[in-house]
Amino acid sequence: MTDKISREITSTARGIVRLNEPLAKHTTFGIGGPADIFFEPADPEDLATVISRATELGINWWVLGDGANVLVSDKGVRGIVIKLGRNFAKIKIDGNVVTAGASAKLDKLVTQTARIGLSGLECAAGIPGTVGGGIVMNAGTYHGCIGSRVESVKVIRSDGSTAELSQNEIGFRYRWSIFQSSISDIIMQAVFRLTPADPDELMKKVEEIRARRSRNLPSCGRSAGCVFKNPDETTSAGKMIEIAGMKGARIGDAVVAEEHANFILNIGNASAYDVKTLAEKVRRAVKDKFGVELEYEIRLVGEW
Repeated sequence: MTDKISREITSTARGIVRLNEPLAKHTTFGIGGPADIFFEPADPEDLATVISRATELGINWWVLGDGANVLVSDKGVRGIVIKLGRNFAKIKIDGNVVTAGASAKLDKLVTQTARIGLSGLECAAGIPGTVGGGIVMNAGTYHGCIGSRVESVKVIRSDGSTAELSQNEIGFRYRWSIFQSSISDIIMQAVFRLTPADPDELMKKVEEIRARRSRNLPSCGRSAGCVFKNPDETTSAGKMIEIAGMKGARIGDAVVAEEHANFILNIGNASAYDVKTLAEKVRRAVKDKFGVELEYEIRLVGEW
């Protein structure tokens, strides 16, 4: 990216702009090369203005979210990396309708709704990341996915305009939404329609789901969550990786977790190359054993 374009974006933005920002500081893996431009918008209007100008200049952008569920390449990301801050984290509750900003913490939203007796988001208990990231991935557990409770999502489009997408338009399915194939829309907020229920029973269920998830999580190292999608809703990718003999496999400081084989850990100074090379080794082992090619759940971002 030229200095002229960088200056153009910097002068357009009212929020925080950093050039050549190391993304390792912003991912749960602790891995990732530099972003040409790292942008934290001051508010939705600031975001719309910068995105509209970036489109005119032919600059690509990508929304980082909370840094979970991604592996950023060692070479980094060309264009603009957007991180939404506190002004996009507001939660509003009106009866059984909940509006949550894209940067609101997903697990916090689960707790807040369960405590007042609104059911429907318990499936996301204990899942790290933001509401926006959860919608992109259609986050969930064996108890369901959050997409089933989404009524609509408000987005900013590449020309700076806003639009509202319905649940049907988003096309939720297992660990997928339209936002994975369309990068021209940036999620600003989501509206959930929940169901009244007993608060004590809901909180009990939430804590049970969190406890189960915690028992299965690695106790050390940094990760981005499950690396691969389950082949279907009854088949565990982690169990397949374990049977294929890949628990404990290692390349550099990237290691397949002993506690849960669908996690790859950064136990020191692993590079994105180390993690991706190990992940591909795991995929080959599972394909050789079961004839199944595992699909990535984490998103591979940047120049590879």
